[in-house]
Amino acid sequence: MALGLAHHEPLCFYRDGSAFAADAGLQGFAIGEPSGDFAPGLRDKLPILGHLLVERRARLHHYFFAPNRMTARAGRFIRAVRGVPALHTITSAPANHLQGRKLRACLFADAHIVLSRATEARLVEAGVPESALHRIPAFVPDPGLSGVHAPTVRASLGLPKSGALLLFPGDLEFGEGAHLVIEALDRLRNEDLIVAIAARPKTAAAAEAERRLKARAVELALEGRVHFLGEVARFHALVAAADVVALPSRDLYGKTDQPLALLEAMALGRPVLIASGSAAEELAEEGAALEVDLHAEAVAEGIRRLLSAEEGRLRGRASRALYERRFSPDVNLPRYELVYRSLLLRDD
Repeated sequence: MALGLAHHEPLCFYRDGSAFAADAGLQGFAIGEPSGDFAPGLRDKLPILGHLLVERRARLHHYFFAPNRMTARAGRFIRAVRGVPALHTITSAPANHLQGRKLRACLFADAHIVLSRATEARLVEAGVPESALHRIPAFVPDPGLSGVHAPTVRASLGLPKSGALLLFPGDLEFGEGAHLVIEALDRLRNEDLIVAIAARPKTAAAAEAERRLKARAVELALEGRVHFLGEVARFHALVAAADVVALPSRDLYGKTDQPLALLEAMALGRPVLIASGSAAEELAEEGAALEVDLHAEAVAEGIRRLLSAEEGRLRGRASRALYERRFSPDVNLPRYELVYRSLLLRDD
């Protein structure tokens, strides 16, 4: 996002020694490596808070995090001390236990960006004025891959050469997605299909979740058809080589409401399967992603449909079209800049 702004100059926080930051020429502040799990702790946040209190060039503070009380208290303090307008992009749907007053206590900014109608409805229900909300979805740059040689990608990851490839790009320790995909595969024994599970461990619980899933695959005699890849360096190539990308989970902890991996799959024209009732359900509009109920039979039937040549082709084209219309940087960066402009004008 910082690299695509046309009318505002960003100052960013980035990891010390980040090759990406150096190559992209990001301006801002280097901070140390995180000390713990996926979610940063207080020790990781203190350098950021210190910079926000003393940095005088910034006329607007733009925060990106899932609502939580500790960070909101810090943001509220900084807003009071500095008097700089605050914008908060709610990157993940609020935790289920945050409702009403508890959710409002986790909010502090002058305006909020919500990614989906589902999160917008929760904030309105909690009493946040609609005038303080702007709905702008998650977005990703076009991976721009063409001519990916699927057999080569498979061989590089130790995957079998034959069979349709279903990619599950979700978490193991959160949500029911990986379990449902394995249970669905049990109901698709007559299909020539293998499953690749690409999951970056977010917490210490990921290892135990993987152990249970592997045990279930063995119990169902599917161990030769389910492949745990961990974190994949050439992830976009794996997505491009997949025949179906499936994330049947309502719990999208730590993910944007429209998970970035699914947006990348849609940009690459892959047929996508999602869970009904999740914050990602907007991906199913205009005939793009296929939305299914959360039980193994429904997931299996959805996979079977997407493996058919006709529906898979139509869904892939619709996914690419929806990405271009609603989930690309070209569409959404100007909307962010309009919000910036409105907050800056209000502050003048």
